[in-house]
Amino acid sequence: MISCLLREKSPRRRNGFNKGRIWRIVYGNKPVRRTADWTHLKSTHLVSELDSPNVWRRLTAQRLLVERGDKAAVPALQELVRKGQTPQGRLHALYTIAGLKALTPDIVGQAADDAHPGVRRHALKLAGPWLDQTPTLVRKVLKYVGDADPKVRLQLAFTLGTSKDA
Repeated sequence: MISCLLREKSPRRRNGFNKGRIWRIVYGNKPVRRTADWTHLKSTHLVSELDSPNVWRRLTAQRLLVERGDKAAVPALQELVRKGQTPQGRLHALYTIAGLKALTPDIVGQAADDAHPGVRRHALKLAGPWLDQTPTLVRKVLKYVGDADPKVRLQLAFTLGTSKDA
């Protein structure tokens, strides 16, 4: 089908051809799929989308939740940080809470105890601002000095470097 479009000499079809025009390619006479409009979805549905295996769905849900600034979604997000099915979902929930400016040392501490090293590493990254005010968080992050994942240990060194406590 595309070869027919390009061979056609009509200026309407060839307009923008030399300027990087992006052609929509469809097979036969199939209808064009519409893009999803999630602006009408409730925050609870968007929170559940953070655990999706599809990265576009996770990123879009996270962006919409942060743009809305809906603090009523924070308890559901905290639950997802604790019991999400995928590490990506738990990580998106953690950063969505941070984007809503509702992150607390308790949430960061729970994420630091995650089984997945990527979630632990990002929890340590987010723990930096509270190290000087929360001794329990300091004790919690110090137990990762001997973590099996070298990236977690490196992030711990960076995070401890932000603290004023020797």
